[in-house]
Amino acid sequence: MKSDKKIIGALFLERITVSAPASIANVGPGFDVFGFALDAPTDIIHATKLDDQPKKVIIEKVNNPDLPTDPTRNTAGISAKYILEKINADFGVSLVIKKGMGIGTGLGSSAASAAASAKAVQYFSRNNIQIQILLEGCIKAEESIDGGIHGDNVVPSFLGGFIVIPSSRNPLLFSKFEIQSELRVVLAIPPISILTADARRILPKTISLAKSITTTGYAGLVMAGIIKKDLKLMGKGIFDPVIEPVRAKLIPNFYKVKKAALEAGAYGCSISGAGPTVFAISDTDSDLRTIGKAMAEAFGLDQPITVRIGLPNNEGAKILARSYEF
Repeated sequence: MKSDKKIIGALFLERITVSAPASIANVGPGFDVFGFALDAPTDIIHATKLDDQPKKVIIEKVNNPDLPTDPTRNTAGISAKYILEKINADFGVSLVIKKGMGIGTGLGSSAASAAASAKAVQYFSRNNIQIQILLEGCIKAEESIDGGIHGDNVVPSFLGGFIVIPSSRNPLLFSKFEIQSELRVVLAIPPISILTADARRILPKTISLAKSITTTGYAGLVMAGIIKKDLKLMGKGIFDPVIEPVRAKLIPNFYKVKKAALEAGAYGCSISGAGPTVFAISDTDSDLRTIGKAMAEAFGLDQPITVRIGLPNNEGAKILARSYEF
């Protein structure tokens, strides 16, 4: 039997295609704590198992020339390497990365790459990896890029759903909630880029007790809306007196965009992650085109604004295809 395995291992390459979705982090008052996954856009990774190169990570190609193929500088490579080392893997991985979202859009681009590569390693290990280790690898990858220890993008990208993650390390503590299918998210994406590391540097180090109380209260409303499956209640909770006012300065006419979204019928509106994407939540009964058009016009820019409609994603990273190359 052992000889058969050796022969088979020498005769084929095992390949898979993995996807991991965009995510909305913070969701108003939940800075570094709340996040949920969308159906699109997604990052796609074509991964090959390297049976003869234990713990090796190779990034063969990335479709975005602004992203490195050095695995120590790419979140997909960092995540995979961490997990392979942690489990003392007897295999490595080769990755071809197809980015479905731009850098610095506020949609969890780096997190999606980290989640997709972690899913690939999980599959090649025959799912014999604790979820904690997989998520640790993803969070470590994010930290290496923006300097923050936060899982509000990578955990929903990997697991799907709405994630509450009060502690991203020592201990890693989180809970997943299913998102109701009626949720619709209008994404208005201006043609600028904001790197998370830059957006974190401008944040206040301390806040007043009054702002802390307000933030906690509105975060509770968001969670009440999720648990009760009440999108209007969730929308009322999307109010942030701490982070949003600071980062709003980085986004052209942010408050005009937010006002336009709410007046057009959105239930809640805020900055997606570090920005510049502005998201508005609504449902299947809402006039999504009107909301999107109002938001785009409110930016007041000469360049076109990309408007997308996102659906909830309760699945997260997933295997799209499997193949063996003999």
